Amino acid sequence: MTMNTGHVLVMGGTFDPVHFGHTRLAQQAADKLDVEEIRLIPSLTPPHRAQPCATAQQRLEMLNLAVAGKPTFKVDHCEIQRGGISFSIDTLRTLRGQLPGTGRIYFLMGYDAYQKLPEWKRWQGLLDYVHIVILARTVNAYNLSAPMRDLEARCKVDDVETLQGWDYGRIAYLDVDAIEISASAIREILKSGDRPTGLMADEVIDYIFNESLYGVGI
Repeated sequence: MTMNTGHVLVMGGTFDPVHFGHTRLAQQAADKLDVEEIRLIPSLTPPHRAQPCATAQQRLEMLNLAVAGKPTFKVDHCEIQRGGISFSIDTLRTLRGQLPGTGRIYFLMGYDAYQKLPEWKRWQGLLDYVHIVILARTVNAYNLSAPMRDLEARCKVDDVETLQGWDYGRIAYLDVDAIEISASAIREILKSGDRPTGLMADEVIDYIFNESLYGVGI
């Protein structure tokens, strides 16, 4: 029997709506990192993207439906409870204080968001609490800004084994199977009146149709 390591994989986002691209990528990353808990943290007011179409409560309910029966996943509503703009630095600092001292936090990011990290509040302070894990193969560093290249020169490691040797403060790229699903494309499918079967949990689709979200029934 595997002992609980206390390590946590964190995926934030609007989840508007949650789909298999979220849950399956997170599970792939957790498997590679030997993590037994995946926290999905929906934002209330995202600082760097358009405001969600669904309400916070609706997005929470969709997340709970999507991960029902999946004990690895936990839906964390801390950003919604906190109110205001959902800054990751505040969330991760709080989470760090809740975990045992030996528990690592792996903060999962897509490459597009990672490139824009210098726009985030106290962005360099994120590594005081977590490892940053980017869901992409290693890319040409010159696609990154000079501050990001400097950060990688100091903090990037080349493999999971090296990453696991540090408690926090490192950056790694994680090679996972690409899942080409986007929330915006799903919203367009729903708006047309079709069901995005195979792209998200059936229970979530049923909820969307019952609640007439994303233009369904208009």
